[in-house]
Amino acid sequence: MKEKTGSAPGWHFGHLKCIDPESGAAEIISLLALLPLKAGYVPMQWRQGVNSMIPKKLQDLRPDKLRLILLMKNCRFNHNNKIIGKKMIEFGEEHKLLTRTIRQQKFKSAIDHHALNRLLILDIICQYRMSAIYCANDAKAC
Repeated sequence: MKEKTGSAPGWHFGHLKCIDPESGAAEIISLLALLPLKAGYVPMQWRQGVNSMIPKKLQDLRPDKLRLILLMKNCRFNHNNKIIGKKMIEFGEEHKLLTRTIRQQKFKSAIDHHALNRLLILDIICQYRMSAIYCANDAKAC
């Protein structure tokens, strides 16, 4: 992640990137990052976010043309999520668990990743032979 990626006051991604991976500090940070994953404990700071509306198109600030997103305040929470996703993909690639479609998704746009998520959901529904309805909802009226 870029150092300029927003986060609440305190820790930011620059702090995480500048730690020497071989240092004792890196070991402590790694252990602290693993604690929520191993124990199921979620720090209070990780439970806070800011709803923000960003324009879908440049200079169009009409409310019905804005996209609502939730910005998580804590960079360590975001960092953990990134690590989890990266490790899952690495594990899948290493054990040949990913379909060709997924392997080809590297360096794709956000819309491609959304399409991939939809494909994965539908694949899981088929594999488990579950009854399901998939609703592609823009949620602009919520």
